Amino acid sequence: MNDIKSIDQAVKIFKKYKVNFALMHCTNLYPTPNHLTRLECIQLLKKKYPSIIVGYSDHTTDNSAALGSVALGAQIIERHFTYSKKNSGPDINCSMDGKDLRQIKEASKKIFIGLKGEKKPLPEEKPTINFAFASVAIIKNIKKGEKFSKKNIFTLRPYNGYFKVKDYQKLLGKKASRNLFSGNQLKKKDVI
Repeated sequence: MNDIKSIDQAVKIFKKYKVNFALMHCTNLYPTPNHLTRLECIQLLKKKYPSIIVGYSDHTTDNSAALGSVALGAQIIERHFTYSKKNSGPDINCSMDGKDLRQIKEASKKIFIGLKGEKKPLPEEKPTINFAFASVAIIKNIKKGEKFSKKNIFTLRPYNGYFKVKDYQKLLGKKASRNLFSGNQLKKKDVI
C-alpha cells in the first residue's frame, strides 16, 4: 500500500538508525487476484535498492505468485499459514498448509539454483549441440569443377562436419575440387 516515495522515506529512516530490514512487495487484498499481484515490482525494488534484500508477501490462493516472485529475484517469501484449510477466518482462503509449504520450499530451491548463469553453450550441452546443430552436406552428386548451389549443398545434422551453418552462404558459387557424392558432409579439401 506504499509507493516509491514513501518507501524511500522508510529506507532513509532504517538506514539512519542502522536497522536491519528487507523490502517486501505486497498487495493487501485477501485473497489477492493474480492480475493484481504486480510481480514486476520486485524487479523495480531490486533495481532501485540494489543493496537491500527484496521479498514478496503473498496473499493469493496458491503458490504460483510466490514461485514467480522467486524467479524474479525475491529472496524472502511470506505467506499466511494454517494447519488446516478447513478452518474459518478472514485469511484462510489465502493461507498455505503443510503440503503447500513443502511444495513452495522444494520448488523455490529449484528455481533459485536455476537462476544463475550466462547465456552461452554449456559444456554439458555439447552432445546435444553435436546432434541438434547442422553442418554443410552434399544433397546431390557434384562433379569436379561444378559450382556449389542451393540445389547440391545444404545444412543437415549432425554438427561434426568441417563447415557449419555460418559457412553455408559463402560456399555458394565456389567449386568442387573432386567428384562428391550425396549424403556426405562437405570437407575442406572438397572446395576450390
